[in-house]
Amino acid sequence: MDETLLQVIAICAVFGLIFGPLTARSSHRQQAITGGPVAQFFHLLASMTFVAILPGVLVSVLLGGGLRMGLPLGIVLFISSFLLLLVYAAFEPDATS
Repeated sequence: MDETLLQVIAICAVFGLIFGPLTARSSHRQQAITGGPVAQFFHLLASMTFVAILPGVLVSVLLGGGLRMGLPLGIVLFISSFLLLLVYAAFEPDATS
């Protein structure tokens, strides 16, 4: 594996671990999560993945990986965040009830 890619993944992980819980907490304050701890866990994972997209793409471009590395990384992070939100939605009860 390329050393630049490992550095970018590490920076994505750091940003996700720092700013993901802050984003999830802010979202929870706006609208409560009623699906229990499993729903909260998947919401947290989706938040961590989503906030790592922009730093990952920018750092990959700045470290010399270019958009050939940054764009696929951003797309993979976005799709994984979307899939985690789908799992979260499966545990969240209907919003109209």
